[in-house]
Amino acid sequence: METTLSAHLRSVAMTGVAGLALMLSACTSGPPPTPSTVTVTATVTAEPASPPAITDQVLENLTAPPMCQRQSGRLVDGKLPGIPAGDGETGLAMNADKKYVWAQSTDPQASPSLVVAFSCNAGGVEWPNVLGFFGVHGDLLGSYDLGDIDRLEHSKVSSIDYRGGLFHVEWAAYEGAGSGTCVETEPDLESADFYVADGKPAYTELHLACERGD
Repeated sequence: METTLSAHLRSVAMTGVAGLALMLSACTSGPPPTPSTVTVTATVTAEPASPPAITDQVLENLTAPPMCQRQSGRLVDGKLPGIPAGDGETGLAMNADKKYVWAQSTDPQASPSLVVAFSCNAGGVEWPNVLGFFGVHGDLLGSYDLGDIDRLEHSKVSSIDYRGGLFHVEWAAYEGAGSGTCVETEPDLESADFYVADGKPAYTELHLACERGD
């Protein structure tokens, strides 16, 4: 009888110990750790802003490049102020439709951003048109005298178009009242693609009406 009782007590004791161990294990292990939070930062590249809109008012207040032996200066209503009466004028050039001749780049980061034709006269004679090259904020980057290409008395710009990084300029070059070097009774129609390289205006794809001296 005592043996049976002892065995029963040992069985109860062992069961209690096992239960206690299970409880302690549950308390010490705790819930599974929370996974670390991973932060992913996405880089968003903003699209470049479009070039500012060019209006006649913007053009009429640009800085004119030096021409007709006059210094560079800011225009007022499209004309360079301070020129004595009778000494001619400097201002924005106009085409046959009496519109200012210019073109703007479609690339907001392009340099130049704007090319404008300027005209001047002095001593009763109209001098060759000059191209003004401007940055996106209207700053004058440089200029090019079309008279340096053909060496004729007059070079009058008829159009400027932006074509994939270049400014295509067309003009008429002539002597006196309208005689070119190719056809005596008509101006020479010429063209070239202009750009700015190393801070200086330059051109490529020059097309002359004929070879000088023909």
